[in-house]
Amino acid sequence: MKDITVAIIGTSLFSKAIAAEFAQHGATVGLVVEGCERPMVEVIVEEQDRRQSHKFLCTSDWSWIQEATCVVTSLIGEELLSACRRMAPFMHDGQMLAVFPGYFMVEPITQIFRDAGKPSVLVCELTSSPVVCDAQGDGTIHIHKRKNKLKIAGIDADAGQRALNCLKDYLPMLALAKNAVETSLENINTILHPLPLLMNLATVERAPQRFRHFIDGIDQNISRLMHLMDEERLAVGAALGLTLDPVLSHLKSYYGDNDARTIYEYIHTPECPYDDIRGFGLASRYMTLDVPGLIVPTAKLARSLNIPTPLHDACIALASPFL
Repeated sequence: MKDITVAIIGTSLFSKAIAAEFAQHGATVGLVVEGCERPMVEVIVEEQDRRQSHKFLCTSDWSWIQEATCVVTSLIGEELLSACRRMAPFMHDGQMLAVFPGYFMVEPITQIFRDAGKPSVLVCELTSSPVVCDAQGDGTIHIHKRKNKLKIAGIDADAGQRALNCLKDYLPMLALAKNAVETSLENINTILHPLPLLMNLATVERAPQRFRHFIDGIDQNISRLMHLMDEERLAVGAALGLTLDPVLSHLKSYYGDNDARTIYEYIHTPECPYDDIRGFGLASRYMTLDVPGLIVPTAKLARSLNIPTPLHDACIALASPFL
């Protein structure tokens, strides 16, 4: 397959990281950023013993996306929909928009393009980011882990297959999901994020910047609740004819297999990169995005299928006063 041109929307940590992923596999990459004042942006990526520097075109001219084979963004929620409305006039037949992580957004995005007279734009969704990374003090992106498997889908099976064919040479960990409901239900943030916060409200609010979400927030009892909540998610998927993986299987696939039998055990193994993730309180995306964007839609699907989801419902009830 010939090299593609990729337009990345935004300069967030994950936007820069995925820009580097495409670039190292031969794609031409540019960043589209509101108010960009520099024609070029340097991104330095560090991974184990390797350090690479990439320079990307940076523009605030949204019309540049007309040159791209594929547009990629890690925006979420209303910010994502707003960006789609902004880019719609410049998209054309044969182009693809790839969004990640999965938040049940493929259908509303597809409708935005239809309303703009661009029904042939291919919209696809990746369950999560291809890499686990953080930013160092000097602006360097440190890659902790590259995920071993990551699902991709479009609004139907054909759209998903076309998206996979376009991206598999650049993101080799991609695997085809049945549809975009599957990729969204496979976003394990719905299990990993809100419940530990809600079960540690007082501790989190005393010192949200010091609270280590996975280490301070999850003991064996909370881990047990997370597994029960995961069973609710799996039941919704099964009722829809989708083959979902348990959270623990996701973690082992993403970061490395071992003998851990629970989420709690896995977090305390060398394979897991979550040991020092901190600073996520009630005002963070762990609540403001993951509850309305993941838990609420999953609970609505469950109700339509007559599947009880007491832990999803409890998270919604506990989180509602803060959202």
